[in-house]
Amino acid sequence: MGKDLVTDEITVIMPAYNAERLLPATLDSILLQTYKNWHLIVVNDGSTDKTADILDEYSSKYKNIEYITIKNTGSARIPRLKAASLSNSEWICNIDSDDIIESTYLEKLVIQAKKTNSDIVSPTMHYTTFEGEVFNQVPDKGFDFNQVLTGKDAAFLTFKQGSGSMIACNGMLCRKELYDELLKDVTSSSYVYQDEVDFFFILLRANRVAFSDAKYTYFKNDNSVTHTPRVKTYDKLLTEIKYNQLIKREYTDNSIIRLGNARFLQTLFARRIKYLKEKHQFNKTQQEEINQMFRMAFHHIDLNARYPLMKKIMFSFGFQFFKLSVGIIHGIKR
Repeated sequence: MGKDLVTDEITVIMPAYNAERLLPATLDSILLQTYKNWHLIVVNDGSTDKTADILDEYSSKYKNIEYITIKNTGSARIPRLKAASLSNSEWICNIDSDDIIESTYLEKLVIQAKKTNSDIVSPTMHYTTFEGEVFNQVPDKGFDFNQVLTGKDAAFLTFKQGSGSMIACNGMLCRKELYDELLKDVTSSSYVYQDEVDFFFILLRANRVAFSDAKYTYFKNDNSVTHTPRVKTYDKLLTEIKYNQLIKREYTDNSIIRLGNARFLQTLFARRIKYLKEKHQFNKTQQEEINQMFRMAFHHIDLNARYPLMKKIMFSFGFQFFKLSVGIIHGIKR
C-alpha cells in the first residue's frame, strides 16, 4: 500500500465453536491481507474439538492474533460481542471462523470507508458449498457499489424482499462506537439468530453506509446449529419478535411496517411447517418448549395489519385453529 493510504487499526472479531475444519484456512486468509494494521481477537465458545489447539498454535506464532476461551453459550452473539468489547480500535470487522476473505479484503473496506466518509462498509458475500460452487451472491451483480445510503435505508435492505436486496452483514467493517449500546450487557442470554437483530441495530445507528466488492466467502454448513433439528433453532421466532418491534420503533413509513409484518408472518408459517416435519425428533418436553415459542410469536401478530385473506383466516380464530390449519395445509402439500 502507498504511503498516502490509510493505516487505521482494524480489530477483526471472531467467535469460534468446534471450528477445526476450516479455522486454519480462515486464519490464513486473514494473515495474507495486504492491509497490515489489523489485530484479531478470537473468542473460543467452549469448543470440544481441536479449535483451542489451533488457536494456541497461531497466537503463539503471530503477535497480532489473540484468543480467550469462555464457557459455551450456544450462540455466536455473546462471543462476538465479547471480542468487540476487548477491542481498542476505531474499526471492527466481524468474520466467522469458517469463512474466508480475499487478500485485499480489509484494504478495500477501509479505503472505501475513508473515501466515502462512511461508518459502515458492507462487502460482497459469496454463498459457497464446500465443493466451491457459488450458489448466491449478495449484493447481486447488478448492484450499484458507488451508492452511499443512510443507516435506515441500509437496514431496510436487510429485510426487503427481492433478489440482491440484502446487505452482507457478515464481514462488514464498522466503527466500534456503533457497538456501544450492545456492549452494555455482553453476558445476557442470546438467541441463535439474535445477531441478525444486532446487525440491524448497528445499521440503524450509522449515518452513512457504503459498499465494496471485497469478497467474503461464506461456506454453507449443513451440520451447523441453524441447519440441525434442535430446540434452539426455533428461537428464530423470538428473534423475529425483537426484529419486528425494532422496525415499528424506528420506521414511520407504513409500507415498511407492512413489509416487516409480512416478514414476521412468513417466518411464523415457515417455522411451523419446519416443526411439523421435525416434530418426531423431539420429546414431549421439547415439543412443549417449542410450542411455547410459537404461542409467544402468535400473540405478537398485528391483527390490524393487512394480510392475504387465507392467512388472516388462519390466525383470526386463535392459536389452536392456527396450528390445526397449518397442519392441514402441510398434510395436503405432502
